[in-house]
Amino acid sequence: QLLLPHIKMKRKRDYLEIISEKTGEVLADHPWKFILLSLLVAIVLSVGLIRIQLETDIRESFSPYDSDTARETAAYLDFYNLTRFPQRTFMHFSAIDEGDMLREECLNEVERMDYRMKSYMDERMEDGRRRCDPLCLMNKPFHYFLQELRDERAGKGSGRIFDHPSSRFNGHNLFTAATLFGVERNDDTNSSMRIASVKSIVLWYFSNAETDAQVAQWKELSLQVFEQTKIAHADQRVRVDIFGDVIANHEMVRGALQATRMMSVGFALLVAFVTTVLWRDWPGRQLPTLVASALLTPLLATAAAFGLLSWLGISAYSIQCVAPFLVLGIGVDDAFILFHWWRSMDHITDLRERSKAVFTQISASITITSVTNIIAFGVGFFTPTPQMSIFCLATSLSLFFDYILTYTILGPVVFLLSSSYSKAETEPKDEELALAVANPIEKPPLKEKRTMLSRYSSFITSISGQLLCLIIISFLFTVCTLGVLKMTASFEPGKAFPSDSPLASSLQRIKPVFNETFPLSLYVHNPPQISNKEEYSAFQRMLNELETIDGVYGRDRMMLWLKEYEEFDRHMHSLTESISSFFLSDSTEYSPSFKNLPTFLSFLDNPAQIQYTPARPNSTEDGRLTRFQMAITARGMSEWARRAELVDSTRRVLQKYPSLNATLFDGDSAILHLMLTVGTDLIGSILVTVISMAIVCWLFVWNFHAVLIISSIITSICYCLVGVLSWWGADLDPITQVDVLLATGFSVDYTAHIAFQFCRASGSAKERVASALEEMSAPLLQAGISTLLCMLPLMLVKTYAILAFAKTVFAVVFLGLFHGLFVLPVLLSIYPPRTLK
Repeated sequence: QLLLPHIKMKRKRDYLEIISEKTGEVLADHPWKFILLSLLVAIVLSVGLIRIQLETDIRESFSPYDSDTARETAAYLDFYNLTRFPQRTFMHFSAIDEGDMLREECLNEVERMDYRMKSYMDERMEDGRRRCDPLCLMNKPFHYFLQELRDERAGKGSGRIFDHPSSRFNGHNLFTAATLFGVERNDDTNSSMRIASVKSIVLWYFSNAETDAQVAQWKELSLQVFEQTKIAHADQRVRVDIFGDVIANHEMVRGALQATRMMSVGFALLVAFVTTVLWRDWPGRQLPTLVASALLTPLLATAAAFGLLSWLGISAYSIQCVAPFLVLGIGVDDAFILFHWWRSMDHITDLRERSKAVFTQISASITITSVTNIIAFGVGFFTPTPQMSIFCLATSLSLFFDYILTYTILGPVVFLLSSSYSKAETEPKDEELALAVANPIEKPPLKEKRTMLSRYSSFITSISGQLLCLIIISFLFTVCTLGVLKMTASFEPGKAFPSDSPLASSLQRIKPVFNETFPLSLYVHNPPQISNKEEYSAFQRMLNELETIDGVYGRDRMMLWLKEYEEFDRHMHSLTESISSFFLSDSTEYSPSFKNLPTFLSFLDNPAQIQYTPARPNSTEDGRLTRFQMAITARGMSEWARRAELVDSTRRVLQKYPSLNATLFDGDSAILHLMLTVGTDLIGSILVTVISMAIVCWLFVWNFHAVLIISSIITSICYCLVGVLSWWGADLDPITQVDVLLATGFSVDYTAHIAFQFCRASGSAKERVASALEEMSAPLLQAGISTLLCMLPLMLVKTYAILAFAKTVFAVVFLGLFHGLFVLPVLLSIYPPRTLK
């Protein structure tokens, strides 16, 4: 009853204040119950970590769940009757002295490595199939070429002509451009070997690993070969670059482990910083407990979140190794605010009342930043890349748990520690108690001092400060706009593994190969019957359009067996006519058909790429071609942006001929698809996030003017961040997209606190700016420094995805502090929102 008159004299209290005050009261009354219950729930959830599943497949990590490639991959697996995507590996051989690879000593090394892989591939599995089925013929052109080359050198050549990009072998075409690169032709028409020299050789291997045991065996072999290629020998003549899914996955995990080790250094730096900050205000015997609580609470929240996702059967990805430290940085920010206000209100000697006052003061600020961070990462969950999507989900859930544990563990710990060292509880006078609860911001009067902070507040609210702000912002926007304009869409899976990996240098050496010849497989599931002129004409029109795609070679480099079959069919018809004329039978005009296709396929060892249903016995009808594989080849495809354009253009051509039901297949097409949409996705995600941030701020501030300023500052930070990251070497890719969403949530931390305190303060604009900075500048600086220390070791990690994340955190901290402590106060002083009543 004594408190009511004083409370009624103060400003109108909103629902959050009432809830916060009650929360502080309940936590003070039952601190141990909340701590023990929170620990119990968190531990139960964390137990799920024992069954966590780490997804290490780089394709699964970066391939969207729903895209055009999902249908194309399903069609590919159905074509070869596979239940699991085959394990891909290819080896690139080049001479160390950059010379000719057709020297015998070089060929011997190639053959030795090929024999090891081929021996494994030719092994029979339980069902009788070879491990390489149905893709065992990928390297046949090279094997035929090698045998013919050695026979000719031995003086017993068959006279068959081997040429480039294709050769005739037993009456059939062999496409040599898929295995031999940097070819110089021999113009001597008297020689059957028209290939004079070769710069590099590429051999392709596909393992039909449909069980976990088979995958493990293939992984062991690939990694053994990979480790062998890293060992240099004195008599070595050939450099071997091996690429494969399991190797990329292995390097991706190695990068994650490297980042985790480096983050432990950041954790040590953070412990030292938090201890230093709290040393002055907390007695020595309470300090270790307080520091441990501030740091372990976010880590416990992360463990609980990861455990919950594991209970739900959601796999973890390698990039999630940085999530605990990210949540740690954000959680410590909230801890600094809690500690700051607890010590600022030490004039309230009744700890129960201080708890009520502190939580009333900090709840809005912490809730705004926590909710906005949770939403920002929640928006990131809808990004198409699974690795980044699950990373955002895990981080968002961790931040939610950390927000709860800040109240239920950290708050009670601070209360209990204060109780333990409080000497004698002095009951305040009734009037003092009423005043403290009704207006917790007010402190015992202090003498005015011309401090550095007050001088800074005077400067930024002056004409000089405003003019300086305009100049700096104009310069910053100009530089960042140039950065945004020069940013290009580019993404490679190599960004997921360390740059010091042998794969990084190998990717550079393989670029000339893809610049010369890059095959793109097409699968025709409703092929034309060549006896049907209309169907075959539609198919020919599709081929003509495919040839017009930028970078695609002409028909001479198209791997299509139909033209060859037509020649064979015509030859068989001529042979039949010759026999008929011998017996004086009437001749017939040639009409293409598939009646000779079984014979043709038998000469080719019935490849799985051509699927034919023979006619029924005693039937007058021809058999039917059910589906087949072909390939177009293109040049200049070393850059993934060019590959993305090729895949997209090819897909559009195929869609114009639905009657053929043709699909393309590129093992990386899902990733390539992201490059075509990442710009639009990034802009859309930023807009959704900024609007969400504005709505959250409105719910707590209830001031349109303040929300408009906060939203403008958030947008400015995001825009400047993209420009800064561009100058810092970032590409426009899904990693940058998620990093910018992360920054959107971070940017609220550096704006909402200042704006909220400004709106709560009274007096002139200058006085309100000074009050807001006095209350929040120290916690914001401490939060920024702690985040930088936590992320500092990541700057030494050589994995693009993790390094880009660290760069984003650094950039957003500096941009956030600049906007929050300089630009925002200037705007608030020019266009001050009304004081909350």
